[in-house]
Amino acid sequence: MRFDSEALFDKLSSWWNSKKVENFQDLHRYGSFGLMCKWDWYVGFDDKNCRDVVLRLSKRFNLISKNYSSRNIKCYEDIGHDGYTRVHFTLLEENQTPSFLVLCQDLISTSETANTEDELLPVVLDRLILWKAMLDSSSQSIEAYQGLFGELLIIRNLISQGRSPDDVISSWTGPDGDEQDFVFNDCWYEIKTIKHSAMTVSISSAGQLDRMEPKGFLQIIKVKKCDIPNENSLSVKSLVSMIKNEDLSNFPLVKSNFENKLVTFRYAVMAADDKYWFDVMDIDSYLVTDDFPKIHRSIHLPQMKSITYTLIVAALESWRI
Repeated sequence: MRFDSEALFDKLSSWWNSKKVENFQDLHRYGSFGLMCKWDWYVGFDDKNCRDVVLRLSKRFNLISKNYSSRNIKCYEDIGHDGYTRVHFTLLEENQTPSFLVLCQDLISTSETANTEDELLPVVLDRLILWKAMLDSSSQSIEAYQGLFGELLIIRNLISQGRSPDDVISSWTGPDGDEQDFVFNDCWYEIKTIKHSAMTVSISSAGQLDRMEPKGFLQIIKVKKCDIPNENSLSVKSLVSMIKNEDLSNFPLVKSNFENKLVTFRYAVMAADDKYWFDVMDIDSYLVTDDFPKIHRSIHLPQMKSITYTLIVAALESWRI
């Protein structure tokens, strides 16, 4: 039976939404995923009525809870009445339910890559550490949402322009990858998303626009934050949904790669959040030629920690295409 991460998400949502936990007897607090998963996973509520996902194992691992728990999620190990080990992933803050749903979906999906029980828990816990870093970090700024919003918008645009979905997602480099946001064999793109009223755009490194082979483009997206969403507004969460359910619906392996990148790039919490909505006011593309106004990477000396500079958007008109 082929693993279906979307059906898994629906199972998690429907279980937690349909149960009246205050009337539960202990026996009925958990439901099995059955044949949906390769491994023995359960969804339910713990004895404090906190949302809980449990992985059942045949041997103890002596898991150190504090190494994997965060402010919002507790990870711990105990022994069930049947003598089997149970590893719990328990939500402590109810307002984090949307992120927790995505986290659980991702952990269970990741567990499918394990071939033996000895591989299983390390694979899941390594993935949890990535989530812990995201969940323990301070709240993301509107600028962070804005930046991710722009990159997701360009993913949709590149696919609609005829680029293969696999090529587009594979070319997406993320915050710790290349200096440019998308690097293809024939060109690269650097994406900057700014307020619609902004007159300048910041370049975050000496080499960000200093890459002549292959040819490159600077794309500047102007957005307006919406206090009240309208029919044209988009959020990071809505864009992620469109990419998964429209652009990548017929490409399950590419969709899996996209979902994996959201986690490894530490974007997954933002991807589950409707915190900010934007109207797209304009998208301008500029060809980064040899004479484009930029600082060359050769100026970055070892004694310099970083170089950032600001471009005047109106002064780039000669390079707009």
